[in-house]
Amino acid sequence: MRSWKAVTLTTAAKAYWIIGAMISTIITARFLGPQGRGVIAAATSWVALFVTFGHLSLQHVIVFLLGPADRERNLPRVAGSVMLVTAATAAVGWAVAATMALATRGAVFNHLPLAALVVAFAGLPLLLWMENGNSLLIVLGDLRRLNVAQIAGTTAGIALVTLAVGVARRGATA
Repeated sequence: MRSWKAVTLTTAAKAYWIIGAMISTIITARFLGPQGRGVIAAATSWVALFVTFGHLSLQHVIVFLLGPADRERNLPRVAGSVMLVTAATAAVGWAVAATMALATRGAVFNHLPLAALVVAFAGLPLLLWMENGNSLLIVLGDLRRLNVAQIAGTTAGIALVTLAVGVARRGATA
């Protein structure tokens, strides 16, 4: 029974996340129009590309290193190492993105507004941590905390997008 409950709650949290992303997309498309939505899509796609390379498949290493034998003893070292690698990878990602922008005078980013790129890339360490930190919670069997965080984050995201874009009309950078 416990496994069915975990599967159901995790599936519901992930479904809510997907629906929340869809709601945010609808709101931004409605209030920003095709060009504004395109700016958001392009900027976040660039960051997603950096996350794809930057997470370094550490999830597999986390699961391997935190096997059942020495989990309690290894957890602080593994968590600290993952945080350090995540911070270093984000810094390298920022340096690569800045170099690409400077070397091509922005052409590589198809002349996206600098403010939108900066805001999008500010989220790089958070997205990298989401990839890696979730694995720590999964290995520790703390699916409840992971699901609650995912639901809270989705709800906050919808609220912030609605306020910034729909109510305050602050544009794509907001």
